[in-house]
Order: sequence, then structure tokens, then C-alpha cells
Amino acid sequence: MNITEIHNSAAIGWRWNNRHGATYEIVWIRGATRLRFGVKPAKTGEWVTVVMDETRWSCDGTEHGARARAHEFISTC
Repeated sequence: MNITEIHNSAAIGWRWNNRHGATYEIVWIRGATRLRFGVKPAKTGEWVTVVMDETRWSCDGTEHGARARAHEFISTC
């Protein structure tokens, strides 16, 4: 699976595609302990996003912690 890491001054995102053409993304807002998950189905092309379950997928508010949790989640896909 090819994961693209996207940076800007406010956030970092990790994006990948599945074999059916859907795009997935996890976004971490810098300094936050919550991660957001989004999916863009190939058929509709519109993003649907949710805050990930904080009891399972929160991070320590650092870039390193967010990256580790994002990659941990991606490995379950």
C-alpha cells in the first residue's frame, strides 16, 4: 500500500487508495490529540469525514505520536 504524507502549517495528512478506487485519509491538526478519518468513494467523489474514536485512536499531540497512530490504523486496513 502506498501512503502519501501531506504537510501544511496547520495539519498533516496520510492518504492512500484501495483497489476499488476509494481514497482514504487520516488528518492530524497540529497540537491536537484527536485524529480525523475521511473516505472519498470513487463513485461519488465526495469526502465523508469523522473524528476517530478517541478511546482507541488518540495521540499525544505530537507529530511523532500522530504519525505512529495513523500508521497503526492504516496497518489494520
